Amino acid sequence: MDLLSVIVKPLHSEKSYSLRNEDVKKYVFEVNKNANKYEISLAFQLIYGVVPEKVNIVNRKPAPTRTGTRNPGMTKAKKIAYITLPHGVDIQVEESDQPKEKETKKDIPNKDLKKENREEKKEKPKKGVLSKLVKTSPKAK
Repeated sequence: MDLLSVIVKPLHSEKSYSLRNEDVKKYVFEVNKNANKYEISLAFQLIYGVVPEKVNIVNRKPAPTRTGTRNPGMTKAKKIAYITLPHGVDIQVEESDQPKEKETKKDIPNKDLKKENREEKKEKPKKGVLSKLVKTSPKAK
C-alpha cells in the first residue's frame, strides 16, 4: 500500500480538539480501512516528520440514518487512528474544513443594493400575450 494514501484526512470534532490541548498531544485521523498500525505510523512519520509514540485504531461501524423511504440508509464505515505524540512535540494540522468568510449584505451599503435591484428589474424582459399588448398600446408610453 502507498504510504501517502494511508492517512485520508484529519478529523475535526470536540473530542479531537480536547485531545490536542492536553499535555500529551493526541491527533485524530481517518485512515484507509486496510491500513494497520505499523503502516499508519510510517505514513505519519513520512508526512509530518515526527515519530509517533503510540497508535490506537478504532473501527467505526455504519450507523442507520433516516431517509424518506421505508429502508433506512447507512453511514460509511470508517477506520479512525488516534496518534499519540511524544511529550513536548507538536505538529501543525491543516484546517481545510474551516468555512471561508463570505461578504454579507451588512458589508454592502443599502443604497447600492437598492440601485442594483432597480437595475435588475429594468433589465428583465416581459413575457406573454399581455406584455405584447402593453408594449403596442399608446397608453403604455
